[in-house]
Amino acid sequence: MTDDQMIQDVEEIFGATEDMEGWEDMEDTQSEAWKPNKGEVLEGLYTGKKEGIGDYGSTLLLIESKKQPGTIIGVWANKVLLSKFVQVQTGMEVRITYLGMKKPEKGGMGEYHDWKVQARLIPMQEVE
Repeated sequence: MTDDQMIQDVEEIFGATEDMEGWEDMEDTQSEAWKPNKGEVLEGLYTGKKEGIGDYGSTLLLIESKKQPGTIIGVWANKVLLSKFVQVQTGMEVRITYLGMKKPEKGGMGEYHDWKVQARLIPMQEVE
């Protein structure tokens, strides 16, 4: 189906495009992936997550950068990071520190990526 055919179908169902006045096209906002080095910190607003990505059902945490407002940074989450995000709610301010690769304390399989996660509610500001 071409774009023109799709527009015709929409017009038939919802009426002519004049009825759609005031609507704006939204740009495709791809997040950029964070690839931290040990000790690097990402601060910003937790805006949600995308789950079930790819063949392995990976999870991408979405953070609006404090340093670059409006820029969404994607953080690929392993089990460790996801377990530390259990109590983090959408809309909270977060600080994620990459701690590097760690060896399991109980002799588990291989090294894993470790993280420190801090979160807080954003203080409400009075409106005058």
